[in-house]
Amino acid sequence: MAKKDNTIQILNFQKGIGQSPYVGFEELRCLNVTDKPGICYPNGALSKESVSVVVDRIIGTCVDGNNMYGFSNETYIDIYKYAGGICGTWTELSGQTASKINGIAFWKKYLIVLHSDGQMDATDDDGTSWNLLFDDFGDSVGYRCPSLIASNNVLYFGRKNILNNLAEKDGQTFDPSSSATFDLDTSYPSLDLPANVIITNIVELGSKLLIGTRPEKTADTSCYLFIWDKTSTSYEQIKIEEGGINYLVSDGNLAYIQAGKEGEWYITNGTSVEFLNKIPTALAQNADYNNPASCAMWRNKIYFAVDGNSIGSDFGVWSLDIRTNAISYEYIISTGETGINDGVIIGTVTNVNDELVVTWEDEENASFGSDGVSSTGYTGDTAYLVSQYYQLAGPLDTLTSKRFDLNLAKPCGASDSVKVFYRTAQNETFTKQITGLTMGEDDQNKSITKSITRIKGIQFKIVLNGAAELLNFEMTI
Repeated sequence: MAKKDNTIQILNFQKGIGQSPYVGFEELRCLNVTDKPGICYPNGALSKESVSVVVDRIIGTCVDGNNMYGFSNETYIDIYKYAGGICGTWTELSGQTASKINGIAFWKKYLIVLHSDGQMDATDDDGTSWNLLFDDFGDSVGYRCPSLIASNNVLYFGRKNILNNLAEKDGQTFDPSSSATFDLDTSYPSLDLPANVIITNIVELGSKLLIGTRPEKTADTSCYLFIWDKTSTSYEQIKIEEGGINYLVSDGNLAYIQAGKEGEWYITNGTSVEFLNKIPTALAQNADYNNPASCAMWRNKIYFAVDGNSIGSDFGVWSLDIRTNAISYEYIISTGETGINDGVIIGTVTNVNDELVVTWEDEENASFGSDGVSSTGYTGDTAYLVSQYYQLAGPLDTLTSKRFDLNLAKPCGASDSVKVFYRTAQNETFTKQITGLTMGEDDQNKSITKSITRIKGIQFKIVLNGAAELLNFEMTI
């Protein structure tokens, strides 16, 4: 967005949402602002893939090539398999131990299931046969078990404040039916962190592990990122003045951290941590950020859940672009719920076979599901931008608009449309439409003369439907 001479210009959408409506875009919802820099258009809408197979909220996943596995615990203790590809298919596995599941991983051609009582199951044929209770890693009741397959081919997993590992013995091929082929915390050491922390995430940065944590006491207002070389009995730690690390993603020689309850993102090289960006305070009200599994890297962006189990706003999947540090509100789940009526809980966000798969619970409609990104852009006025609020005149002055120009990158198709709304005060709703700028099939450029009088400040909402591509918008005063 820019202001030159007596013209307001809305453009440069790739900059993302501003920290406040006085310095940048107030909102970018369900819009692609990066794939064609300088243009924005509706994202492919999330489309439900799970049909009736998924009957509970999936809260953890792991990936094996083109396939993904997920588990649920809320109402049913279930394991599901997702066969990847655009709009893939779900099936339910059976035969595993019936106790609560706290984590899963795909390692050495086996699906490993970590139960809350410490028991471990394994299958290499999607549950046709199981090696039940093949080992015991210790009680994890009440805690998730995040996992990571590190570059040394060891499976690391968290259990409260302890980092355990499962390793193949030298010269052996892992077989869960034979304890001679593997060991638990023997070939490679485990790590005990302070008793008052809970492990939330594990990633690898170079040769070291980064371990995200949150404090055991929810009243604590600081947390720690631990750095471990995989062999020592000691570790390094970095204090972060937030109530817990929710998401942790590594890429190259950097790692990205989302911590706290207000959407703050940080960046680390493993030595220090610096603030990167945040979701503006006015958006994402009552968000919880409670599930570390609802975050994934996909096409140079970190996609992460903003959700909550009660009424809020702007719930769905957001992104942080690691090339520009821009934040955007990318996707709304397929039911259309955003938290305005009741809670929306994103169980997992996973990149499988270069497809983004989102599992969710819609509390308003009492439904569960899994969505994939379709090739059809959002419609129904779902995708839009809200511009910066422009203060144009002082307390004793007002201005009048002269002309409005709206330019698209290509003509609208039969299912495409564009609408422009405005408000002159931040506490107003966007009910005033500039009808002369409405675009439909074959429209690409419009310029109209219109007088909006007694303007002190103004803000615009531009709605895009289908495959409409916005290039720029101008108001001349």
